[in-house]
Amino acid sequence: MVATGLYSGRPHMPTFPGRERFGGEVMHVSSFQSPEQLAGRKVVVVGFGKSATDAALESAAVAERTTLAFREPNWPVPQKLLGVLPFKWAMLSRLTSALIAPYTGHHGPSTRCIP
Repeated sequence: MVATGLYSGRPHMPTFPGRERFGGEVMHVSSFQSPEQLAGRKVVVVGFGKSATDAALESAAVAERTTLAFREPNWPVPQKLLGVLPFKWAMLSRLTSALIAPYTGHHGPSTRCIP
C-alpha cells in the first residue's frame, strides 16, 4: 500500500523495477476502504505520515504480517502551536486529556517497523 497522502488530490503511484513481475496488489491508501481488504495478507505500507500509520495500524489487526517502510522517521507534529506555545504544554496537560477520548485501537502482534 502506497501512503503518499490521503488528501493529496490525485494518488501518486510510483513506479519501481520489477512491478510487472510482482504477483501481489499495489494500492494507494485512497482506495483502502476496510480492513477486510488486507485480511490474511502480507502487507507493506510505504510512507510514514498520518495516512501510513493509520493504514499500518488497521492492517496489523487483520493481516498475516504488516511492515511499515520509510526512508526517515519524523515527528509529524509542530514543535510549537501557532508558532508560540510549545506543543507539549498544550497537548500533554490534564485539561487536554480530559477533553480527548483515549485511543483504543488494536496494535496487532504482527506489526514490524523497519526504518
